[in-house]
Amino acid sequence: MSTGVIVVIAICVGVVGGIIGFFILRGLKGTIKIDCQKSTFDPGETIKGNIHLKIKKETKGNKLIVALVADETTTYHDGDDRRTEHDEVYRDEQIIEGQKVFPVGYEQTFDFAITIPAMNSSGPQVGGVVGAVFDALSVNRRKNKIEWQLEARLDAEGLDLVNKKDIQMRHLQTS
Repeated sequence: MSTGVIVVIAICVGVVGGIIGFFILRGLKGTIKIDCQKSTFDPGETIKGNIHLKIKKETKGNKLIVALVADETTTYHDGDDRRTEHDEVYRDEQIIEGQKVFPVGYEQTFDFAITIPAMNSSGPQVGGVVGAVFDALSVNRRKNKIEWQLEARLDAEGLDLVNKKDIQMRHLQTS
């Protein structure tokens, strides 16, 4: 085997080992889970659920939050070229618990209610004739997709505990 192949293999093993180590360390700290009764919602609806936090190692927490997050993926096509961009376009964050030291064995369930924005479209809007021309020109060159998630996060010293749950939105039209 050549030296170059050995170096590439060593780098790959190091990266995979680092990723596995990260998740092991996070798991040793504790777990956080999101539960809600359903996964499909309408704009303006309130999502009700709970966050279950279990601490395995004493943890200094800055804050425990639940957030409703929308990420937009835009794919641009120009002939054979394709480019994809990812942007967080919406975030509504609620603090569930402030700064606190969570002792070993701490376990608690926190209720939350977070309201989805009432909207018909997302992204920047261009009006009038300019907007109509822009939409006509871009219809075959741009594709937008918005994905919604609930995120529970214990912002803590060291590694954060994070859990995300995908949710679906009905009746949202994207540009």
